[in-house]
Amino acid sequence: MVIVPPVSVAWSAAQAIFKPLKRELSFVFSYKKKADSRDHKYKKLKAALVRVQSAVEDAQRCGEEIIQDVKDWQKQAELKVEEPEVISDEDPKCFFGWCPNLKYRYDLAKKADQDAHVLDKLLDLHSAFKNTFSHPYDPQVRWAMPSESYIAFDSRESIVNLILEASKDHTLKVIGVHGEAGVGKTTLINRVAKKAKEDKLFDWVALADVTQTPDINNIQREIAECIRHNLEEGGATARACRLSTILGKEKKVLVILDNIWASLKLEEVGIPFGDHQHRGCKVLVSTRNPNVLSEMNADRSYPVHALKEDEAWKLFMKIVGVRVNDASVQSTALDVCRRCQGSPLTIVTTANCLKRKPSSEWESASKQLTSPSSAVELSFNHLANDELKSTFRLCSLMPYNATIFDLLKYGRAFGLLPGINTTEEAHQRLHRLVQYLKSSCLLFDGRMAEKFAMHEAVRDVAASIASRTGDMFFMRNEIRPRELLYAGSLRNCTTISLFYNDFIRLPDRLECPQLKVFQLYNKNPALRISDQFFSKMEELKVLDVKGMQNLSLLPSSLGLLQDLETLCLESCLLQKMEMVENMKKLEILSFYDSIIEELPEDIGKLTQLKVLNLDNCSKLSVIPPDVLSKLSRLEELHVSNSFAQWEDGQSAGRHASLGELNQLPHLTSLNLHIPDYSSMPKKIFSEKLQRFKILIGNTWDWSDKHEASRMLKLKLNESIHMNNGVQMLLKKAEDLHLDELKGVRDFLYDFDESRTGFPQLKYLHIQNAPETKHIVNLVEEVSLVAFPVLESLYLQNLINLEKICNAQLEMQPYAKLREINVGSCYRLKNLFAFSIARGLQQLQEVQVADCRNMVEIITEGRGSDVGDDEATSTVELEQLQSLTLQQLPKLISFNASSTAIALFNEKVTFPKLKNLKLSSISVSRMWQEKIFSVPKCIQNLTSITVEGCGNLKFLLSSSMVLSLEQLIHLEISDCKLIEGIIEEAKMEETMEKIVFPKLNSLKIKGLPRLTRFCSGKEVQFPSLKQLQIEHCPMLGTLISNFVKNEIQPLFNGNVAFPRLEKLVISHLRNLKMLWNGQLPESSFCELKTMEVEYCSQLQTVFPFNMVERFQRLQTLIMTGCASLEEVFGLQRLNVEENEAEVAIPLKKLHMYDLPKLKHVWSKDPQEMITFKNLTSVYAFGCESLKTLFPASVARGLRQLESVEIDTCGVEHIIAMDETPQPETRFEFPKLTFLRIWKLKLKSFYPGDHSTEWPMLKRIVTYHYGDMKIFTSEQLRSKQMRRVSQPLFLVEKVVPNLDELTLDSRDISMLIREDLPPNLFSDIKLLQVHCYHQETAILPFGFIQNFTNLDKLYVGCCKFRELFPSERLIGDPKKPLGTLSRVRTLKLFLLSNLRHIWKPNSKPDLIPPYLESFLVSHCSKLVSLAPSSSSFSNLTSLDVWHCHGLEHIISSSTAKTLVQLTKMSIRECREVTEIVENDEEKAGETLEEIVFSKLVVLELNTLSSLLYFSSGGYALKLPSLEEITVIQCPYLITFHGGKELSTPKLNKVWVTEEMDRSCWEGDLNATVSKKMVSGARRAPDNWADSY
Repeated sequence: MVIVPPVSVAWSAAQAIFKPLKRELSFVFSYKKKADSRDHKYKKLKAALVRVQSAVEDAQRCGEEIIQDVKDWQKQAELKVEEPEVISDEDPKCFFGWCPNLKYRYDLAKKADQDAHVLDKLLDLHSAFKNTFSHPYDPQVRWAMPSESYIAFDSRESIVNLILEASKDHTLKVIGVHGEAGVGKTTLINRVAKKAKEDKLFDWVALADVTQTPDINNIQREIAECIRHNLEEGGATARACRLSTILGKEKKVLVILDNIWASLKLEEVGIPFGDHQHRGCKVLVSTRNPNVLSEMNADRSYPVHALKEDEAWKLFMKIVGVRVNDASVQSTALDVCRRCQGSPLTIVTTANCLKRKPSSEWESASKQLTSPSSAVELSFNHLANDELKSTFRLCSLMPYNATIFDLLKYGRAFGLLPGINTTEEAHQRLHRLVQYLKSSCLLFDGRMAEKFAMHEAVRDVAASIASRTGDMFFMRNEIRPRELLYAGSLRNCTTISLFYNDFIRLPDRLECPQLKVFQLYNKNPALRISDQFFSKMEELKVLDVKGMQNLSLLPSSLGLLQDLETLCLESCLLQKMEMVENMKKLEILSFYDSIIEELPEDIGKLTQLKVLNLDNCSKLSVIPPDVLSKLSRLEELHVSNSFAQWEDGQSAGRHASLGELNQLPHLTSLNLHIPDYSSMPKKIFSEKLQRFKILIGNTWDWSDKHEASRMLKLKLNESIHMNNGVQMLLKKAEDLHLDELKGVRDFLYDFDESRTGFPQLKYLHIQNAPETKHIVNLVEEVSLVAFPVLESLYLQNLINLEKICNAQLEMQPYAKLREINVGSCYRLKNLFAFSIARGLQQLQEVQVADCRNMVEIITEGRGSDVGDDEATSTVELEQLQSLTLQQLPKLISFNASSTAIALFNEKVTFPKLKNLKLSSISVSRMWQEKIFSVPKCIQNLTSITVEGCGNLKFLLSSSMVLSLEQLIHLEISDCKLIEGIIEEAKMEETMEKIVFPKLNSLKIKGLPRLTRFCSGKEVQFPSLKQLQIEHCPMLGTLISNFVKNEIQPLFNGNVAFPRLEKLVISHLRNLKMLWNGQLPESSFCELKTMEVEYCSQLQTVFPFNMVERFQRLQTLIMTGCASLEEVFGLQRLNVEENEAEVAIPLKKLHMYDLPKLKHVWSKDPQEMITFKNLTSVYAFGCESLKTLFPASVARGLRQLESVEIDTCGVEHIIAMDETPQPETRFEFPKLTFLRIWKLKLKSFYPGDHSTEWPMLKRIVTYHYGDMKIFTSEQLRSKQMRRVSQPLFLVEKVVPNLDELTLDSRDISMLIREDLPPNLFSDIKLLQVHCYHQETAILPFGFIQNFTNLDKLYVGCCKFRELFPSERLIGDPKKPLGTLSRVRTLKLFLLSNLRHIWKPNSKPDLIPPYLESFLVSHCSKLVSLAPSSSSFSNLTSLDVWHCHGLEHIISSSTAKTLVQLTKMSIRECREVTEIVENDEEKAGETLEEIVFSKLVVLELNTLSSLLYFSSGGYALKLPSLEEITVIQCPYLITFHGGKELSTPKLNKVWVTEEMDRSCWEGDLNATVSKKMVSGARRAPDNWADSY
């Protein structure tokens, strides 16, 4: 025992008392010092805040996202800076001025000390930013970012979850959301998009704004960008085909169409969906009007209502903050919130407006708030100045996704830019104004970084405010009236906005002598502007016209607009523009997206012009020389995706030369494409350029992932020699793409002639540089700062690259690097040395692929770039979140220095890693055992994907699982040696169970040696919702118990899935039993979707003792299980026991290729187990199945909507009732579709019965057996005693039908009966099948009973001819009778058919309204139609597998195809020519054939084809944008005549996937190269295609 002296105790006690006292007294004596220190830090913070705000504005202007930590710091710093300043100069006295005021000094010093502590903290945080305030937006992340005010309310999250659940349902295709304006629909669907991506429900989520005026091209572009594709230019139809092809390649896609106002045809956009196009493509639609969802056939819709009162208050409080607790405003705040009526838009707008206002403003607001619009007015009234109010009013004129350039066009006319002389200053000023309006919630971010948007509800208020003075007139999206009424009342207007109205005409003249701004956005291609329309608008400053297709000759009155400063003719068809030269004051001229072939030479007379926008003028082929050089004041020249035929300037030519740019001294913004670098002059680009997007070389497109303000894409076809202009661009570029770098060995050394290290470069993309060995290779220049702000590095196909950085620099290179992507760099052995990797503290994503010599990612090195301490050092990549390693056959380890070789070891760690993907690497162990003592390396992993790693035997150890608490997605596939997922170790034997607490999705696929997930231990998946096990032939049980000689189920008592919703089991050859009765009590109780495929030994899916467990099951799909005999095994079910009814909510039951299936239900459950929710039943290829439903199940199918039975042994659809019933009656009140195809039916039900089908709309039958389908009232009375009853009473069922299939037996019966008139009048689609007699004739007279027929399909018949050659007696306007109305004609499997119409048939016997014509598998057909036939309404022609045809149409017929948009000719081996020349037969000379609307043409597997056409006439295809030529080996030339015109065509596709094309300048030259290959086989079962 230690004895402490009393003195020591006393001294310690004294210290404990006096030490705090001394500190408190120091406040009195050092108050001045502390106050001065605080003031100094306060000034530093103010300066830092100014710098950050400036950097943030610059980043936002460049379209980047501000880092959340920076946003938080800004808020804290602003609050601190706004605090009232404490005056520290005073020193008040006490005791009549004799003594200092100690209390004042103490309080002052204490407060200064506290403030200094807060200021220090803020300044430290500022230093930690290291000048990194932003990063580029990801196209998929932008819309998925929640707003700062977002709260996951129960009322919203419940709808989100319902939508996500619906998106998993295979039977649902279109899902809708509807609600009033401002209720939060867009926020909600953005939340759906984010969750769908996080939960990996879809491979891609694409979102597009539709708006009140849909722009199909823009919708297509937004969808394509979201799935990382760039749609090439072209018309909407061709783009739709390409988009459909792109989407069709993806397995699971969610397409979100936001803000739809009217029904939209998905096929016109290019969205494939549904069973026959793309089962994995779902469409989510949001709209104000629920009727729109009905019109778009939405399968399910969800209303979005206003927020509940408590939810509204939570949202209000979140925005206002602590101020809401202030007693002076608390009660008023509650009243204000209630007056917002639960509208999120109103709440957000109002709360942001009032949060910093005094209490008097709150009270005033409470009285003003009477509606959502009053909230917008309140915010408008509180805007800080008139300039902001003018900007807000101006935004009411803008399109939905507007840009700063849109504002610039109108800025001066609205008085926004006083004292600003340059467009660069104007851009900056307008950007700041927009940012302020965003902070007031009057504007919000657009879909793309450089855009902004105004909510439609806010826009309505803005337009109302703007029009109150009487001098602004708005008319927006009006369907009626069809013309501008009361034009005389507009006389005193200064602004007129006519925005996408439904006008068919405009006044001849609009008399508005005070008009300053005229905006006309048009959607009617036939609308014209009269010649004198502008003659009384002498004061006009801004004319903005969009979408006019009849401006080939500009109105002459435009020449009178002498004071015009802005002229925008965008998305117009333009030819002659002589009047433009008179507009001497013009400063902004835009022809954006217009069809214009030649820029007028007189443009050079516009000497005041500052902005010339020719972007997206893809047909612009001529800019005359010396026009641009005369525009000496030009500041912005935009020529992207437009003119590129620049002359070299050495000699006089037809086009402008690049040297003219040198004569534009004020140029600050430039977009252009220079196809050939060698033709560039030495000096071309000015140092004044602030913004540019320049493409040099013929490789590039205009895609812009990072949306940087200074982008350069450069392809060098010769050895490196760059002129001064390009060097300047390199020095300024933020986004740099380089291709074919010949002669470049060391990139930085060869490219950076100024030795500045690319100080502004953020994104570097290098591809195809075969001679490049180093990116940075500096041995002596150690002081150079290399790539100080580089954020993204992409290196592709640098086949000789040896090192990315071979240097030891004083300043860390790549310090700001966030993303590195390296592919096909075959000599690269590692990415970085330790000395470089230590500085990569911003690195978030690493992707390395196809580097065949890559040994390690981070190396300790062996050369000059290695420090002395690297042998013992470690690296922590503290921000790394995503790591992808693919096709690296020599990879040993992430760092190969450790003695224990594993992919990951303790030398390099990444504590924030979330996503890990490994593909085709050869490591045999992923984790070094010691790493498990450092769980921070794996503790944040949310996704692990391992595929094609052929040496791995196990993935994880059970001890490692303890650290995977955040894991959400786990996928293992195609690893040929894996035996188990979790490796067992002796030291872990004491572990009782393994838990994956957050795992949501588990996919196990293609593991040929897998025998178990793990052995022995209990495994729990409390959060797992999706489980997929495929192609694991040796797997019999998931958790092995090592029990011999006993069949083990896949799922036993050792594994628990309490929340599993989707289960997919496929190709488990060793599986004999799915489950047994020993499962944990809650396992599979939430299962909703189950798919079982190709499990060859499985005999039963649900044993009798398991059925009760699946009371949430909604979808069951079984495919290719060769031994399956029953689905629901109910043999041991005791129906006599009085147990409670078990209701299985199964909706969808689909069975494919189950050859031994004898029973779906092995025993009639007698209503002890019910299936009353079934809506869809499909059975295909079940040869042993004799009956489909037990009688008790059939009686309960009141929700059934669709039944399809195809190629089965079914004899009776419903089995004989096991218990006698007084009346056997079956009612199907919701059944709309019945398809019975290739069956052996004897009866619907073997006993006497009655049926009801009140909603039946479609009946499709084919080779269904001996059962009769139809009978009549008269026949039924004669056949009452027959055992086999016909299925339908024709008088009762047919009147409701839309679609009907009849065979020869049905028609024979119906012809004999005396049926009611107009019985078939509502049928729109008729299929005629199975006339197998050699002498059969189409029952043309019977078909006349179908008076409203729209579609006629004829198949599997031996007709030699179809239609008569003479007119029918009756209406002379209808020579074909009712067939005159037919719009779609499909003919297939007509083996004897030689003529559809006889050669001598009258021309008017062709259905005049025919739009779609398909002929398939008619092998003896010799002609489609007589040579004189006319198909003036035909839009689609498809001929397939018709080997008797030598040509498709005659030249006379071709002239009539004025509406044809798509032609497809496939697998017709005798066709030599598509269009046969019949000039001699017709007795006339043909000058030209014009397929004016043909957009898509397919020629596929035509082994004898020589020409498309060979006549001497001119062939013109002005709209052709897409042509596919595959396996046409003898195609000599496309057209043999005098002229072939295809102005929109620039490639020929040579594969069906449209992933390879060729082009030799014109179509004839291209096809003659015979660069075509590949083939498509016809499906074995023709019925699958129809």
